[in-house]
Amino acid sequence: MCKRVTGFLIALGLAGVVGLGFGTSARASYAEAFDAYSKQQYTTAFRLARQAADAEKDSRAQAMLGALFAEGLGVGRDLKEARIWFETAADQGHAGAQYDLGLMYVDGRAGATDLNKAFSYFLAAAKQDLPRAQHWVADFYAGYDGREPDWDKAVAWLTKSAEQGYAKAQYDLGGLYFEGKGVEKNHIEAAKWIGQAASLGLPEAALGYGVMVLKGQGVKQSDEVGAKWLLFAAEKGNPAAQNLMGSLYELGRGVPVDLVEAGKWYLISTPSGRDEPEIKKFLNALKPEELEEARKRAASWIKSYVEAHKTQ
Repeated sequence: MCKRVTGFLIALGLAGVVGLGFGTSARASYAEAFDAYSKQQYTTAFRLARQAADAEKDSRAQAMLGALFAEGLGVGRDLKEARIWFETAADQGHAGAQYDLGLMYVDGRAGATDLNKAFSYFLAAAKQDLPRAQHWVADFYAGYDGREPDWDKAVAWLTKSAEQGYAKAQYDLGGLYFEGKGVEKNHIEAAKWIGQAASLGLPEAALGYGVMVLKGQGVKQSDEVGAKWLLFAAEKGNPAAQNLMGSLYELGRGVPVDLVEAGKWYLISTPSGRDEPEIKKFLNALKPEELEEARKRAASWIKSYVEAHKTQ
């Protein structure tokens, strides 16, 4: 279920800043450090965070230092230092630092992969209601680390995360309801959770929900609404959705028949999704001017997509 998610902003503990007075110089330094980070003034952010961490052992500042060392922002990238600062903050109960340590032990950035330590840190953060950590705990109970799955616990933690609005947990929970894994199969419940994840902009959820709407699985059937969700996923770069949009435009299902637009999406999705020979067969049946226009549209879309995602 889970994939690694950069936990930098979580490590900063944003929720801990809101509503707090900054009566001490250490807290003022942390507030200033976060302000500097927000403005991408990383060297200043590092200096101020170090002051706050040293003066009052502020766990938020310690977590910020861990994140800055991990990303090499305002200071040379040093994963050992990052781990030390995250551990210092985590020992004080900082949920974001606990979460980031879990990630470091999952992918080996803490020195070596240690799934037992990763799980313990994720669990500590999950117990503080950090939804991404709860998602990871559910992942472990579902067998991520090779253990025998405990679906009751996996569903329980996934539900906690989903109810806090974490899109990936909502999507995964919907998948369990769709398959009847760990819960009784229920397409209505599946559509509810996958639809919520889609509404939060998760491309794979938009794909899944769009297909469910097209088929009328757990939700009112509508070609037009299904096509809109698939188009959203396709524009976000999901190859399967792109391929399906080619089919919808070819058949005129939920959208007007448009062979050029169908060709565009088939070209974009290749080689994912539908078998390439089928796509070639469709493209070869187009008129020369239609094929040329489809290729132009596909090239333009790909160029725009690549440009938009260069820094991501």
